[in-house]
Parts: sequence; structure tokens; C-alpha cells
Amino acid sequence: MSEPSSRLSSAIGRSAPKGFSLASIRGRVVLFAVLAALIPTAITGWIAYRQTQRSLERGVEQELRSFAMQSARAIDTWIYSRKYDAQVFASSFEVSDRLFRLGTAGVSPQRLESAARISGYLASVLQRSPEIVDLAVVDLDGVVVGKSGARSPVLPALWQTRLHAGQAAVGEPHMDSPTQQSLLSIVVPVRAGIPPQDRLVGGLVATSSLTGILAALGSADTSSGAELSLITKEGRALIGPRGRLPEESVPSSVTAMLADSARQTGPDIYRTADDTEVIGTYSELHEQPWAVLAELPVRTAYAEVHRVRNLTLLVLLGALLAVGVVAYVLAQLVVRPLDRLTRAAGVVASGDFAVELPRTGGGEVGYLTDVFNFMVERLRVGREELQAANRELERLSVTDALTGLYNRRLLLETMVHEIQRSKRTGQPFSVLMLDIDGFKAFNDTYGHQAGDRALVMVAQVIRESVRVLDTVARYGGEEFVVILPETDLAGAADSAERIRSAVESHRLSLGEINVGVTLSAGVAELPTDGETVESIIASADQALYRAKEEGRNRVVLTRANPLPPRARRGTSGGTPGP
Repeated sequence: MSEPSSRLSSAIGRSAPKGFSLASIRGRVVLFAVLAALIPTAITGWIAYRQTQRSLERGVEQELRSFAMQSARAIDTWIYSRKYDAQVFASSFEVSDRLFRLGTAGVSPQRLESAARISGYLASVLQRSPEIVDLAVVDLDGVVVGKSGARSPVLPALWQTRLHAGQAAVGEPHMDSPTQQSLLSIVVPVRAGIPPQDRLVGGLVATSSLTGILAALGSADTSSGAELSLITKEGRALIGPRGRLPEESVPSSVTAMLADSARQTGPDIYRTADDTEVIGTYSELHEQPWAVLAELPVRTAYAEVHRVRNLTLLVLLGALLAVGVVAYVLAQLVVRPLDRLTRAAGVVASGDFAVELPRTGGGEVGYLTDVFNFMVERLRVGREELQAANRELERLSVTDALTGLYNRRLLLETMVHEIQRSKRTGQPFSVLMLDIDGFKAFNDTYGHQAGDRALVMVAQVIRESVRVLDTVARYGGEEFVVILPETDLAGAADSAERIRSAVESHRLSLGEINVGVTLSAGVAELPTDGETVESIIASADQALYRAKEEGRNRVVLTRANPLPPRARRGTSGGTPGP
């Protein structure tokens, strides 16, 4: 019998005293718990209520402040990105030179041709920034000389003044009636000539969808009930909750809060236009005279505080009526024998299991001490065993037992995350589908143990041939998949060729002979070859199938993309796939 089991048997063998009397700990605990626990409960409840109240108030303030600041930063970044896109388009010689010649050519076929060329250029570059819906070029009088579509641009106020100062002009959000889209116009200067003799010849107007701003304002946790609005510093609302363009100004109390610069983003309680009492705070944008206003109804913010307050008052009244002076005296008798055990329990509750109480005295306290010590020891052993089991389970759940690579489950999860990240950042990523050539024949010739060794060898070579940020997984059987984040088709082809060449150069010692294996690889890129896990894997698998058909030991890209010159075949002869 193990030592812990012996100790448990010994502890249980000492039966606890029976009966109910004031001479036993059991009797005193029952009697004193009814009376003496009421006052500590009342005090603890009151302290808990005050702490909960302060904690919730701080939490609400910090949450609203965080929502406002994060959204303001996101909007600043979004506007900066749209300015940058517009400046890139405006710096094109196709725009500046033709706009300069438009100003001197008069009405002529050459002028019409230049205007048409500007419009064609704007239409061609529009696809580079998905959030820009229209581009237009205007002269210094505001006359449109070229645009990417049929929509006429909405020019911001004082845009000529901003352009002459060498700065971009940002308009206010407006609603496009035909499409019911919320749009924003940004005008950047177009200059012709070589600095410092260059001069201002017009402006490029980029009309953007407010997708980025609406996403920033919609980032608040809707479960908290908070609502975000974009307002001017004068208190005029630009974009209301849930992305609506509002039809009225914000309450005057918000305007006063904005005017009090000393408060900065400090929270305030006021009433909205519909007479709802809210707690609000704001965060100013850096480059625009706007601010993000975060609001939360007071009833929602302090609902938990009110519930805790009412419960605490109820407990306090009950305790004061039941206990009185006698409960205080009797509580001292209970605290003394249990104080040592209580402190030890507190240490254990904090996560420290290196506790063992000496057994002093008999009766219920001695019995409880033995059981407590055994419980602590079992908790300590159980935690160690659970931690070890969890580590092993976590490892087994995401890795292939033979090769040590990630398994198919983790591969699919990683691909889902990479697709989401690629769509969010606009960066491509590529997938390699790798297959050992003639693996069944290899197994039939040298045996399954040799096949397993070949799989391990190939897995090790692939892992050593890719970057740290790449994901290598065993897809099934002799197939492997490599995910290459932020890698286009040409880069992926190079990686596949490097892996193929490295595998071909390795030899596997099987007794007195050395044998080698080769790989075929199919390469696909997101989003060109698919936008879902299934479609991108299917594209890579189709390319792999073509590699097998064309002679194996080669790298083949998808049909949707030509094979770049860098993706070369190995030394075994043949030509690259299409």
C-alpha cells in the first residue's frame, strides 16, 4: 500500500467524535456558526459591496475610454492610409503632366485626349485600394477634368486653401443617394515640374467608402451596450451609432464636455436627446477636428452595483437582528481553534500546496488536520499529474505521432486564420502540396519500416528548408502541406524548388544500400487560386496531380498562374509544368 493511501486509512481509522454537545468542536461550530458568523458576514458583505462598486465604476470608465481611444486611433490610421493612397496616385506623371498641359492647351483634340488619358489612368489604378470607390482630378477652379466613373466628386470646404498650403483636404462624411453609401472625400495636391520649381496645377479627389471608420465605430463590445459616435469638436454629430449618419446635434452637455480641455477624456454623466441618462467620454483625433464619443446608459453601467448594494443591505439587516452582542463573544471561541487551519487553507487557496500542519490534540480538530493534510497532498500530486497529462494531450492533439509535424487538424485551423488575416491585410499567402513520388512502390520494395524512415527523413528536410513562421504539416499518408504566409506565387515556387532539391539530395541508408526519394509539388496562391480552405487546397492538389502526370520530381503551379523563371525543375530531366 502506498504511503498516501496508508495515511488516508490511518486518518479515517480515527473516527470523529460523535454526538452533539458544547464540549465538542462539532457542537460549538454548529452553534457558533449560526450566531457568530453573522457579523463577519455582514462586514465582509459590506466590504465586498464597496470593492465591487469601485471596481465596476473603474471598469466602466476604463472600458469607455478604451473604446473611444482605440476607435480614434483606428480612424486616424484609416484616414492616413486613404491620404497616402491618394498621394501615390496624384504623384503619377500621367496625372501631373497631363493636368499641366490641360491648363495651357485650350479646347483642342489634344486636350480631349489628355482628359481621356487621365480618366483611363484613374480607372486603372482604382482597384489598388479597395476602400476608394471613385477617383477624380480637378483643376484649381474645381472643374473636373477626369474621373474614374460617373459619380461627380464632393469637394471639401476650403480645399483650395489647403492645397495651396501643400496639405490634403478632408471632407465630412456624406451620404451618396444613389447607392445609399456613407462616403468621405479627400483632396490631395497635384504638382507639375521638378522641385523646387514645381507648381500646383490641381487636385486629385479620392472618394472613399467609410468601411474602415464604420468598422472602428462598430468595434465596441455590443454585449456591454456601449455606442460610439463620430462628432466634431463643436458638438455636431457626423456618424451616429451603428453607422447611421445622424440628423441632429449631440446634447449641449457633450459640447460643454468637449470644450473643457482640462478634462480631456474624463467620463461624465448627462442626458441624451431622448432623455436617456448616460455616462460618456471621448477621444480626439490627431489630424482632424473630430472626436469619438463613447456612451453607455447609466442603468446598464451600474445595474450590477445596484444589485450588490441591495443584497448587501439585506444581509446586513439580517445579521444585525440575529447576532448582537452574544454572537461577538461566541465567535471568539470558534476563531481560536480554527485560526491555524484557516490560515493554512488560505495558503492552499492561493495555490501553494507545500503545507503540512502538525497534529496537535485530538477530537475533531485532530481528525480534521489529518484529513486536511491528506487532501493537500492529494491536490499537490493531482495537480502535477494533471499538468503533465495536459501537456502531453496538447502535444498529441496537434502533432503527427510519426513525423512530429503538425497534423491535419492544426493545419486546417491555421489555414482558416491565414485566410482571415490575408483578407484583412491584403497580403497573399501560398500553399505547397507535397507528395513523395512512388511511395507505394518504395514500401513494397523496402518494407513499411523503411517507408516510415523515409517519411521522417522527408519531414525533417521540409522543416529545415522553410522559415520559422511557415507551417509544415502531414496532410495524410505520404502527403505534406506547407503554408507560406505573406508569400506570393513566385516566392512559393522558389521554396518548393528548394524543398524538392533538398529531398532529392538526401540519401536513406537501408543496410548496405543507400536509396533516395523525390518529391512532386503543387503550388497555389490565395486569393488568385481560391478564397476558402477547400478551394486553395483543391487548387494546390490539382497542380500536384499535374506534376505527377508530367513525370514527377518537379514543381508545378496552378493553371491560373504561369510558372515563374525562378521555379526550376530538378536534375532528373524534363520540363516545368505549365
